[in-house]
Amino acid sequence: MVEIAQRLVSDEDKPGATFAIRLAEPIVVNGFELVPAGTPGQGEIIHAAKARGGGQPGELLLAARYLEFNGHRIPLRGLKLGAAGKDHTGAALATAVAVGVFAEFIHGGEMIVESGTRAPAKLAGAIDAALLASPASESTAAAASPTAASAAPSTQE
Repeated sequence: MVEIAQRLVSDEDKPGATFAIRLAEPIVVNGFELVPAGTPGQGEIIHAAKARGGGQPGELLLAARYLEFNGHRIPLRGLKLGAAGKDHTGAALATAVAVGVFAEFIHGGEMIVESGTRAPAKLAGAIDAALLASPASESTAAAASPTAASAAPSTQE
């Protein structure tokens, strides 16, 4: 789960713009926390459209790009957050029937994503625990990584 860390609005934000995200829940593997909750990251606005005449709502389509942890970027994909503002096409249609051309002056609602909104995202690949570990937590990373744990020299003879 990631959390959108700033307010986004369909009539103010543009495609290609980036926005702050943070990890809402830690990434845990085999009982070991590899990446803590609160880790910052970045998302990108893929599509933004203002509310339009005829009651059509505003739209935002967002993507989570990465988390930044211990000087490394952890790529993300599959953010599940895309929606539209309030649809007023029914009101516009009723107005068109009643008064004609003025229906184009009825606008839909803008899409607003408030800061703190949570959404699921996926890792774009495996996390290499050895690369992400800080020097103080290398033993935790080695324990969480089966490859690193099996490569450690044995103390038994």
